[in-house]
Amino acid sequence: MKTDRSVIKSIEHIAILASDPGALARWYCETLAFTVLVATEAKGQFFVGLPEGGVVEFLPANDRTRAHQVSDDAGIRHIAFTVDDYDASARWLEENGVEFNAPHKETTGGNRMNFFNDPEGNLLQLVWRPKPLGSE
Repeated sequence: MKTDRSVIKSIEHIAILASDPGALARWYCETLAFTVLVATEAKGQFFVGLPEGGVVEFLPANDRTRAHQVSDDAGIRHIAFTVDDYDASARWLEENGVEFNAPHKETTGGNRMNFFNDPEGNLLQLVWRPKPLGSE
């Protein structure tokens, strides 16, 4: 078994299958300030990204009903987005129709966070940390 560090450098993108990938891509752009990087409308495929990195791909989902999931089910649970100014970002999102799932939370380490859903029910998190993960 090799003991060298992995050759994987970063996550390139996260894929979300949606009933309307174009509408969901537009919501990410209009509400979360993503930018369209690639749009292949004939295939229903959209890549949207953030200025400092982070790409989400939207693709058409099948027509089966989505299974109900709770926060501690196995699998991917949420996508967390960092901000420089938590209060201003939360206020801007609320002014643009985002409803947070609970009151805003601050941890003992000073981290600020809250969850919200995109229009198709995917769980997203707004996060601000005094020390970004991995900076120590």
